[in-house]
Amino acid sequence: MNRPPRGLARFDSAAGMALALADYLHGRPFTSPSQSPLLDHVMPAFNLLPRRAREWAYSIGGMTEGIDARRARHFDMERVAEWLVGLYPERPYPAVFVGSSNGALTHLAAALGVPWLPQTFLCPIRAPFSDPDDAQRGFEQGRPIVDALLAADSRIAVHHMQDPNQDRLMLRSMSYFRLKYRALPLGYREFLLRNLPTRRNDLRRRLFAFVAGHAHERTIGVPVRRDGRRDRGRIPAWRRARARVSGPLRPRANALAAARAERRVA
Repeated sequence: MNRPPRGLARFDSAAGMALALADYLHGRPFTSPSQSPLLDHVMPAFNLLPRRAREWAYSIGGMTEGIDARRARHFDMERVAEWLVGLYPERPYPAVFVGSSNGALTHLAAALGVPWLPQTFLCPIRAPFSDPDDAQRGFEQGRPIVDALLAADSRIAVHHMQDPNQDRLMLRSMSYFRLKYRALPLGYREFLLRNLPTRRNDLRRRLFAFVAGHAHERTIGVPVRRDGRRDRGRIPAWRRARARVSGPLRPRANALAAARAERRVA
């Protein structure tokens, strides 16, 4: 079993999707999302416990995935990158995806037979006896941890998450920190240089964001109409034209994107 480095949660979507895709590219079945056969056999028995006992076991089990706050300063994001690229077969690829977790993208990468390198990871930090509903206190207590993570690697951004609806049980024993690469780590760069042909197109999709501080951003979502569809007609043309292409196709692609945006607004 290829377990993630300490501090990277096994239940994180990035780790799970990367492991599943890597097994597919190797021609192997993906049989254990937990990467622990023992845990896979034991977990069904927990479903037979009473609800309170089941919730307690879930919370404590999740806490074992976290690291102590004192180790945050030594968290190695380069090691995470090296672990991830080590999952995939070393061979030429026509393309490589890089970005945040996305189930549809993972299926597309499998269909194309190409790797996906995650940009964002979940780093749980142990925080026993926390109150999931006291977000202000959680953010205040998490500030030194954010500073420690940024001190460990200034090339990342840290998003402190506090969601008492979906993460209530876990937030009783840990805090969630999403770590995002703001630049390609060395492991990713070397993997791309080894396995991608030269002079390939660089296709990017960027989202508008407000910079609120060092490695701190705020993002506004797309407006939604009454029928539930995204109302892209209200979005300024310059924002929709931020999808850029570099390489031989860049000038023409950017001109086409801007022209389409102007026509839609008109």
